[in-house]
Amino acid sequence: MDSQGNTVIQPTFASGLEFQEGRAPVLVGKKWRYIDNTGEAAFTGEFGTAERMSEGRAHATLAPRKYGYIDTEGRVVVQGIYRWASHFSDGRALVYRGNLAGYIDRDGNEIVRLEYQAGSAFSEDLTAVRKGGKWGYIDKQGDVIIPFQFESEYVSAFSNGLAAIPGPDNRTGYIDRTGSFVIEPRFEFAYGFSEELAAVSLDGSWTYIDTTGNVAIKQRFKRTYPFSDGLAAVEVLSQSGESLMGFIDKSGEFVISPQFRFAVRFHDGICWTETKDTCAYINRAGKRLWECPWVQTSLSLRL
Repeated sequence: MDSQGNTVIQPTFASGLEFQEGRAPVLVGKKWRYIDNTGEAAFTGEFGTAERMSEGRAHATLAPRKYGYIDTEGRVVVQGIYRWASHFSDGRALVYRGNLAGYIDRDGNEIVRLEYQAGSAFSEDLTAVRKGGKWGYIDKQGDVIIPFQFESEYVSAFSNGLAAIPGPDNRTGYIDRTGSFVIEPRFEFAYGFSEELAAVSLDGSWTYIDTTGNVAIKQRFKRTYPFSDGLAAVEVLSQSGESLMGFIDKSGEFVISPQFRFAVRFHDGICWTETKDTCAYINRAGKRLWECPWVQTSLSLRL
C-alpha cells in the first residue's frame, strides 16, 4: 500500500514487515525473502528469520539459530555467529554472543568488546550498557562517558541531550551527558524525549514536559505516548469506562478523536489503528486510507 491507500503489491505473502531502504522482508512458505518496491525478489536467498534494513544492513538467520548481516543486495557482510542481533543505529549494532553483549560496525568489526550484560541502541553518539547490575553510558568507541551507577531496570536513550533515568527512590528524572540530573526525579514513569516533548506520569495521570522540565501540555490523560510526525497517541476513558486512544497535537488538542482500541505511532504520515471491528491505516487527518475487518496482529506500540 502507498501513502494514499492504493494497493501497490498484491497480498500474496504469508507475512511481511515494512519497507526500509527499498527492501522489505516477506515470508514465503517457511522461509523469509526480500522484495523490492515492485514486489519482485530483490535478490536470491532465503532465511529462517529476517529483519528490516537499517543503514544498509539487515540481520537475518544465516546459520542454525545464529544471526549475521546482509547488505541491500543480499551479500553476507557479517557471518552468522551471534545469538542475537539488532538494527544498526549511528553506525553500530548491538550483538550478543552467549550472554555477553557488545557492538559491531557495518563491516562486522567488534568495536565495543562483548563484555556487557545488556545494551541498547546508539543515539546522539551514546548508548546505555549494563555491567555489574548497573547501567552507564559509553561512546561509539566503547569509552565510558557516564560511569556505571544506575540500578534500575529501565534507562532511556539520549534525545535532545537528555536521558530518562530512575533515581534512588524509583522516581524518574532526566540526566545530561555528564550524568547529572538536570530535571529532578519526580515522575512515576517517563519516556525519552521525542520532538522536544516527553511523555511522563505524575500523580497518577499522564502528560508532557519540555526539555526544561516544565509541563508543556496541561491536559491530563490515562496514558500518553511519544510524539511522531507532530502527533501523539493518548488514552482516555470513555463515558462507558472503555479505554480509547486518539491523537493530539503539541497544543494538547485532539486532532483525531479517541476511537481506537490500539494504535501505533505515525510514520511517513500514516498510522496503523484497530477498533473492536476493524483494522485500518489512517492519515494525519484521521481519514481511513485502507481498512479490513478486525484480525489479530503481532503489531506492538513502538516507543
